[in-house]
Amino acid sequence: MRLYVLELKRLLKTRSVSFLLIAALVLSAVMAYVPVTYIQAYKTDKSGNIEAVSGREAIKVKRADKKALQGEMTEAKIRETITDIKEVLKEYGSLSRQDIPLEVYVQKVYPHLDIIAVLEQTVVPDGKNLYTMKYSDISEEDAKNVYVAYRKNVCNLNQNPGIQKKIDQMTAQIRTPFSYYPEITTDQLDYYEIYLFLVMIFFMVIITPAFATEYQTGSDQILRCTKHGKFRLAVTKIAVVFTLIFAVFAAGTAVFSIIMRLLYGAEVFKNPLQMLGYLYYIPAFTVGKMYKVMVAGALLSLVAVGSSTLFFSAKCKTVQSALICAFAGAFVPMVIFTISNSRNILDILRCIFPTSGLAFMNSLEGELLARNFVQIGSGYYWTPYIIAIAAGIWIPVCLVVTVVSYCKKEA
Repeated sequence: MRLYVLELKRLLKTRSVSFLLIAALVLSAVMAYVPVTYIQAYKTDKSGNIEAVSGREAIKVKRADKKALQGEMTEAKIRETITDIKEVLKEYGSLSRQDIPLEVYVQKVYPHLDIIAVLEQTVVPDGKNLYTMKYSDISEEDAKNVYVAYRKNVCNLNQNPGIQKKIDQMTAQIRTPFSYYPEITTDQLDYYEIYLFLVMIFFMVIITPAFATEYQTGSDQILRCTKHGKFRLAVTKIAVVFTLIFAVFAAGTAVFSIIMRLLYGAEVFKNPLQMLGYLYYIPAFTVGKMYKVMVAGALLSLVAVGSSTLFFSAKCKTVQSALICAFAGAFVPMVIFTISNSRNILDILRCIFPTSGLAFMNSLEGELLARNFVQIGSGYYWTPYIIAIAAGIWIPVCLVVTVVSYCKKEA
């Protein structure tokens, strides 16, 4: 225990480590708040003038304006939306903000934008959207066909029968009618993933000197001659690294979660994933469940990254070479992602790196929202499962080879 405390103190007293740990916590608060600055709404003042507002005020305004739409998106609510937009289409021939008076847009179109997005993806003719829709493109009777059209479209998301069968199994658990609570989008989840990517980079910088610094200075030769200088010291260093990972991850995620809850409220986490702008996400998740899965997957991936970085530190002779190896592991999955072009072997490869769940372009969030499957043998497997299983395998493998490499290191 004394060796553990001494090693932890030594690491925390390093100026660069202290700076990066504090930066990680501050960054969590910043990343949680940034998406709010992009939210806009329209507010009518006491004089009847309409003005655009943003930030936290926009969230409050949207919540008030769309209060009547909250809860289940029933046929009656969909019919009400269709009635309002058909009145606008009949009068002005367009739903575009530039083609109709602002007060009409705010009263008849703006409150219904989320349901209009659902209509565009189900009963509105292909190629039509908010800006090109005409009066004849939609009818009040379409309200009863929205969920029928949704189920029909879900059954034709992939031309591969094997993959479509997997999609059918997953989407069968999605409940309709959908629920709706404003105001949250995938932006909030995107910024959490960006935060995790940056934290991963921070920990690579913190962890790579763990063993490599001693190799550079030659102090490892002295330590290896002491009573606890081999196996016990290696295990202690690993324990200290994991302590920092768990502590910083827990604190950063707690800050991010609290700020999100304060800004958006608790109800928005009840939103089905399908109500975040795209109906054909296949997991039967609410926003809250999606966030929990991301948190669990991120912790698993971060521990895998920490384990692999420790291995590079124990194997490489200098901190610089260990850091290069760690950074390569972070960016290679992204490179593979850009060139994979849905080729099965490359899709498998980009999912089995320790960093695959946290890579900026190839993250767990992206895979959860995508419909990516890989073929292994005669079966098809959803890529988030591959990422999680690979991370779970990397952890014990890397830790064992780290300890062995350090204990058997030659001068």
